[in-house]
Amino acid sequence: MKNLFLALAAVAAIAFVGCSKDDDNNKSTGLVGTSWTYSESYPSSSLTETLQFQSGGVVIWSGQYTESGYGTEKYSNVGSYTYEASEVTIRIVQDDEYGADVYTGKVEGKNLVLYNTYGSVYGTFRKN
Repeated sequence: MKNLFLALAAVAAIAFVGCSKDDDNNKSTGLVGTSWTYSESYPSSSLTETLQFQSGGVVIWSGQYTESGYGTEKYSNVGSYTYEASEVTIRIVQDDEYGADVYTGKVEGKNLVLYNTYGSVYGTFRKN
């Protein structure tokens, strides 16, 4: 009887270990350390934006906008992201007044197609 109890305890211990969900701890590990860039140019202006995905679900969204006659504006925001099965969700808080912008996207090879809050294509970022 004692052996049967020990055998059942061993099976239960293995079952609990086998059921752990490692992917619940951090669904952002697939993009950690990657950087993606989006650029567009017009005759009198240009825009370049970069997404840098870091560990812990942190993303840095930085950019530079240049317009002839007005100069260059640089910006950088820190946000959060999740990533699972090629789907990414990015949350950037602009300020207390406007709240957060939420973007969704899909990684397709070396491209990350990003959609704004309204479901329109924001742009296609290219992996550096």
